[in-house]
Amino acid sequence: MVVLENKWIHVEINTWHGAFVEILNRPANLHLVSEKFKPDSPPWILRMKENLSAPPRQTSSFESCDVMPRTNGKDVDFTWKIKEGLSIKATASLPKDSPELTLVFRVENKTKEIISSLEFPLISGIGILGNELNNTYLAHPVARGFLFRAPFKTLADPGLLRHVPYPSGSGSTMQFFAYYLKDAGGFYFICRDPKNTAKEFNFFRDAGALAASIMHESWDLKPGNALDPGYPVIIGVLNEGDWREAADRYRAWAAGAEKDSPAWCNEGKLEDRVKKGTAAKWLAEQTGFCTFGMPSSLDVSKWIEAFHGVASTPVFHVLGYDWAGWSRLERGPLPGLREILGKIGLKPGYATLIRMHAELKNFAPHDVTDETRLKNAMKEIGVDISASRIEDLREAFRLYQRFRPEFEDISDPAQWFPSNMDPKNSEAVKKNGDRFALFLFDFLSYGHNLDRYGLLSRELRENLASEFLDNWMHPSSKYWQDFHALRDAEAVKQCGVDANYYDLSASSLGNFSDRTDLGCPAGKGRNLIEAYRRVYSASKEATMKAARACVPRGTEAIAENFINVIDFAHCRSGAEVQNDMEGAQFLQLLKNGFARRIPMWPYVYHEFGPVCMDGLCKLSKDFGNYFYYIASRVCLEGSIVELNYEYSSPELLPEMSGKSVYITHDRTFIEDENPFQADPEKLEFLREIAAARTGFAKPYLAYGKMARPAKLISEVEYVEMDWYHYSGSASRRDSGTQTVPAVIHEAWTHQDKTMGLLFVNLYGKSQIVIVDLDLRKYAIPRGPWKLSLVSSNKEPAHLGEMAEPIGRIRFTLEPRKIYLLEITGHKA
Repeated sequence: MVVLENKWIHVEINTWHGAFVEILNRPANLHLVSEKFKPDSPPWILRMKENLSAPPRQTSSFESCDVMPRTNGKDVDFTWKIKEGLSIKATASLPKDSPELTLVFRVENKTKEIISSLEFPLISGIGILGNELNNTYLAHPVARGFLFRAPFKTLADPGLLRHVPYPSGSGSTMQFFAYYLKDAGGFYFICRDPKNTAKEFNFFRDAGALAASIMHESWDLKPGNALDPGYPVIIGVLNEGDWREAADRYRAWAAGAEKDSPAWCNEGKLEDRVKKGTAAKWLAEQTGFCTFGMPSSLDVSKWIEAFHGVASTPVFHVLGYDWAGWSRLERGPLPGLREILGKIGLKPGYATLIRMHAELKNFAPHDVTDETRLKNAMKEIGVDISASRIEDLREAFRLYQRFRPEFEDISDPAQWFPSNMDPKNSEAVKKNGDRFALFLFDFLSYGHNLDRYGLLSRELRENLASEFLDNWMHPSSKYWQDFHALRDAEAVKQCGVDANYYDLSASSLGNFSDRTDLGCPAGKGRNLIEAYRRVYSASKEATMKAARACVPRGTEAIAENFINVIDFAHCRSGAEVQNDMEGAQFLQLLKNGFARRIPMWPYVYHEFGPVCMDGLCKLSKDFGNYFYYIASRVCLEGSIVELNYEYSSPELLPEMSGKSVYITHDRTFIEDENPFQADPEKLEFLREIAAARTGFAKPYLAYGKMARPAKLISEVEYVEMDWYHYSGSASRRDSGTQTVPAVIHEAWTHQDKTMGLLFVNLYGKSQIVIVDLDLRKYAIPRGPWKLSLVSSNKEPAHLGEMAEPIGRIRFTLEPRKIYLLEITGHKA
């Protein structure tokens, strides 16, 4: 047994396998690894490929293992010989006064094997901290942050967090997680990697215990490749038993100015960029709320007008993808073809229509009787002939003939302009001083040559069961970089957009390529991430030139690697049980209280952006009182509350009547004969949110740095809130009641000068709250401190001064009102 220890950590390493059999948090006396654990494998899994298209095979076998402590007593070197010419080398370091065990590693390869990934460290045998099952927590950056209570029980399904990719808006958005005993202490795992390496951050049940691992994936797949990441993995100890302690340590590196800090925050804080004109003031601080997904090709101007009237602040509308010129074709023949395309196994979409027209345009009507010729043509289109009936193939041909005149409008590639947008929509936006973006599918081909410029080789595309990746363009291709920038600039010139929104973006998919002919090695991460960043930067430059102002770029979801090239993100995890997208895999855990979303992302990055839109809110009474919980949390965490109309129609707002309409992701326009009415109470709360975000709480919600919440005592601790889920991508119809905190609270500082504590009372009546303050925890000027209570409908109330940094204050919160307790130091 080899031992490393200092006053913070005690580490024991098994010399037979090189496994970590003890990692002890000495001040808290907490064992990460169970004392019952007996290792039978090394702390790694190596994955290799025979060729680029082959699936990886994994091994934990080795011929020899050497564990050699250095004479300095601080470092241990590991060498695992896998076979002749292939070995894994690592070093574990524990400086004298450091609470962090540092691991560096590499795979040396002189064989013809292709190294795909190394999962290291793999810490097995993790037990329940302090033997307190229900007080043990895992905080993970999946979908911007989730907290899991009793993970030994909660993660019984090993698939929940077994392979969590990074960087990914629905997977790991950052490079750390924490495992701790509440209010006692624990452990954190951090990668300090500024190089955009693809990884997995995993925590799962394995053989009767828990396991934690970080997988590192190759960015240069080729025979004989090595894997030398060049960054450390940290296992550190926590002393407070709170996820924010780990987030503070990660924030110091990720958003700091350390020697190895990443580049994604190097353009400065959002407030400074707004002052320079490189970020949009209207987006950061003037938008009260936003809508997402209303059709753009149909006249929805009466909703645009009505939403503006709700709060009398600017509203940001991300309108539907049906604005593009090619969408006229999808509204024409596609609905008539939809059913038969499904029967013969084709996806409904522009690419399918292009292939149909190319193969069938020279057919005469009587040629349908030539079965062999028809089958050959359908095979070229992509039909699985062996699984399709000849009657269905003939029906597809007849429908093509029926819509033949409209097929003549097909171009290859598709034309985005002139726009199909109804001009009354943009006129309504501009008249009211609102803003709008158009929905762009970011990297999908619309007839663009995938063989020349696609992300994947033809061989891999043909064998890939993916709804999108087989139609994905390669970001390192100059052709696509030029097209992306030109299209975005034309949207500014021809449609007058204020922003561009990219769905199916780099934070969602597209982080692997097997191609080597487009200026980028085959592999994951690094080179691809840099290529995506170049695409977004080129579009920024082109749109700024077209508009002579900053034109924000937004993506579906967000990962940290794109912070300084993306301005806003369409996020969904804030909807919690009302969500079917990122984080939806935890639905049952959310329902039963074993998982909850935490503001991990804004705690680390809010000062830097991007602005997040979140909530998937609906305004009907049927949506439930849970609306107030979602909207309160989203707002107080610094995001823009989103009303979502992708999966159901806009409600009828005051003085509106008649039908409503929405467009689905499978290109169907649905008229709603009996749309929901907007709930007046929800509209009133939306006004409250808009007033806070654009008014009295703007310095904090737009530009603040999230701080640790104060200790809060309320008369009513929890409330029950009902919900009905009728609007989602999975066609789920579900309902229930959730127990949530009666008072929602977050804390912020602004420019290290003032502090703002924000509160919303979700209880149906007014209640008194008591706030215990310890101002020593916050970076604000010294006292005495002035305390003021601010809300939307009252003059600021002076609550006195605090001469000492520790104190208690009490005040009354009216129901469903946002309150700001602002604390100003002597020199602020």
